[in-house]
Amino acid sequence: ALARSGDAAGAQSLLFEFVSTRDAAYTQSTATGDDLVNEIYLQRRIELWGEGFAFYDMKRFKRALERDYPGTNHQAFGLYNYDAESDMFNFQIPEDEINANDAISAAEQNP
Repeated sequence: ALARSGDAAGAQSLLFEFVSTRDAAYTQSTATGDDLVNEIYLQRRIELWGEGFAFYDMKRFKRALERDYPGTNHQAFGLYNYDAESDMFNFQIPEDEINANDAISAAEQNP
């Protein structure tokens, strides 16, 4: 919130306070604007790795999923990329819900 509201110094200080407890070699960021927001996003992904937050962040911030890149450690079955607003980020409505709910038709299914 600090970075998005224009308080780069406050965001940099808070980011340093947070990340340096995990990584003693971390140096305080000098980034501003979108670069600072991207650094915060990266540190959030590192801190919350495996917790399931990345999916919601990608939807919220309209970020692409990129797993097929040089040096990746993803298994072959997971090497795929999706654009930021890909339909693959949308959950489908369960068929039982469509069948049981007269207000929803099959034509309204998420793609």
